[in-house]
Amino acid sequence: MVNISAKEYILEFFIISLILFFIFIFLYQQSNKLTLKESIYLFGLFIVFFSLQILINDWADLVYILGIYLFFKNKEKVDYFLIEIIFISILTVNISNILQSICMTLINDVSTNGYAYIILNEFFNLFITIIILQIYKKIGLLNKLKKHSPKLVLIILIYSSISITFFISLMQKYNTYTTLINEVILFLILQSSFMVFVFIYDRKRQKEKYKQNIIEEKSKNLELYTQSLEKEQLKLRKFKHDYKNMIVSLRSFTSRIPELDETINKFDDYSSDYFKGQFLNQYKDLRNVENSYLKSLLISKFHTISLNETKCTFECRNKINNSSINIFDLIRLLGISIDNAIESTKGQSNGEINISIVKENNQLLFLINNTSSSTESVHKLVSEGYSTKKGHSGLGLSNIQEIKKKYPDNIISKYEKSDKWFKLELIIK
Repeated sequence: MVNISAKEYILEFFIISLILFFIFIFLYQQSNKLTLKESIYLFGLFIVFFSLQILINDWADLVYILGIYLFFKNKEKVDYFLIEIIFISILTVNISNILQSICMTLINDVSTNGYAYIILNEFFNLFITIIILQIYKKIGLLNKLKKHSPKLVLIILIYSSISITFFISLMQKYNTYTTLINEVILFLILQSSFMVFVFIYDRKRQKEKYKQNIIEEKSKNLELYTQSLEKEQLKLRKFKHDYKNMIVSLRSFTSRIPELDETINKFDDYSSDYFKGQFLNQYKDLRNVENSYLKSLLISKFHTISLNETKCTFECRNKINNSSINIFDLIRLLGISIDNAIESTKGQSNGEINISIVKENNQLLFLINNTSSSTESVHKLVSEGYSTKKGHSGLGLSNIQEIKKKYPDNIISKYEKSDKWFKLELIIK
């Protein structure tokens, strides 16, 4: 056991306090430039904190937290990011102290005493701290934290700081670093694993939320577009009706002039082909799809199919309103399914897509069939990573399986592959 005098303890507290403020300045300057006024304030706070460290030890951390926050905070709102930096600095000092103690235990040089011991001790402390800070900078820790919920990050940091501070206090009180070194390492691993797990879970949740928001925004835009398109389609129908009446009226005048009558007939045939070519006229069953989000999706996909010059039929004899699953999940499910059908028929000289919606016994049945030139098995087509498109992620049909996991009792999917057709059947209970 190393005997340390009061003066040597004071030196140790001074160096640890210095490292703590060094960490804060390093982190703070990642996003803000330190002004002269702030530098002078930090120097004064350092003197106060160092003095209190000698008198009340760990309770001085409260002065450090409040002293920095109240001076540097954003005046208009709670500055979560500043609080995160404060607690990261405390957490880093504590982790560095534990690792430094482990290093000194492994060296186990009892001949080193007094000031030499303190200097060697704190040299390891500073060295480890610098390594940790460089890791923070390398991985962009502060930017990564901004991607998570600030309240969640703060809770995790406060919990970790308090638990590690308490752990260090116990170890120092009973001087058990040497006998419990394995337990110390295990504690650090468990703490780190817990933090990593929570952050990974939150990141995944944030991605899902972001993806959901994007889908909702796209669906709303599609709904507005659909409303506008339907209004234009209504105007076109009215014009078509008036136009036909005008043609009939003209024929009553031109029937006695063969040349002019023939011209009118040719013009009528030409314009009829144009009216017939309006792609919404081909999908009259769309009027039965009363859910605006679902109708918007279908119109968008039919438009894409029309641009690809792929033959397509659509049938929906029942009124379709709501679904038992979240409408945005249903849109995503159908969007993926139809996109895969569109992708599969691209480039086919006689490509064809058939889409049907059937409602019976409170269930929705979606049938999406497309011609396919692929020779791959159904199992491979729905496996993650497979795609017939070069450079594509291949997460289309496999994503259907992922959405199904959210509704194990509500969604059934069936796939069938023949020489010419790929058939997908989705049942929403």
